[in-house]
Amino acid sequence: RTIVDTVGYVGSKDCIDLDLPELSRTLALNKLKLNTLFVDGLSVTREDVVEFYKTIDIQLSFRLPRLIQCMPPELKNALKLCNAGSFKIPTVGYPELCWGEFKDCYIEAKTPAKVVEACCQLRDDKELYRLVSCNMYYRAQDYHIDNVVKSYENVLNEN
Repeated sequence: RTIVDTVGYVGSKDCIDLDLPELSRTLALNKLKLNTLFVDGLSVTREDVVEFYKTIDIQLSFRLPRLIQCMPPELKNALKLCNAGSFKIPTVGYPELCWGEFKDCYIEAKTPAKVVEACCQLRDDKELYRLVSCNMYYRAQDYHIDNVVKSYENVLNEN
């Protein structure tokens, strides 16, 4: 990407533990925009999410550790990282338990100030942006539908 200026969040309103209006103001002071796509019902389609990813340069994820009904942290996966990574979009976020094996694939930020700092760093450091986005892009290939289908076929053939 030649110009990095848009930070985006896609997900449930209940799973972003930041004051989004305040974050938007702070990012704007740093010449960055914040876009959101809240996915809290059945009205948002896969195509909507794909189109949203095409509008952002950095993905934001910031869910503080807590138990969420029907979503134990031990059973979560790194799909959020993989989805953005498949578009070569780096993620800035609060580290989730399931992100342990992806240390070089996102920028860790544990406070709102660190979120802004990391976004500015990705905006200003083209090599860092390339490195983080490419690392996750290559890791996301493991989760490509063609590879997932092969895994299911292998399991079915074993039985």
